[in-house]
Amino acid sequence: MSGLRWNKKFATPTHNSSALLRSEHFLKNDDGHAVEAPLILRVLKRENLDDDIVVVSRWSGGTPLSAKRFPHVHAGARVHLDTR
Repeated sequence: MSGLRWNKKFATPTHNSSALLRSEHFLKNDDGHAVEAPLILRVLKRENLDDDIVVVSRWSGGTPLSAKRFPHVHAGARVHLDTR
C-alpha cells in the first residue's frame, strides 16, 4: 500500500468519504455522494464504535461504478474494524 502513494495515478484519491461517531453526535462527509458516508456511519453505529473516524478513499478511473461501489466502501470501513 505505501508504494501506491508514489505512483501518480494513485497518489491522490478523487473521492473521500468519512464518518465520525462520538457519543450521541456524528459527523459525516461523502464528497458529494449521498450514500457513502451514511454507509460508513452505519458500520460504526452497528459496532458501537464511539470516538472513531473512518475515511474511505477511492479513485475514479473514468468508469461509472454506480451501486457497485457500495460493497467496496463497506469493505473499506470494515478494514478499520478488523485492525482494531
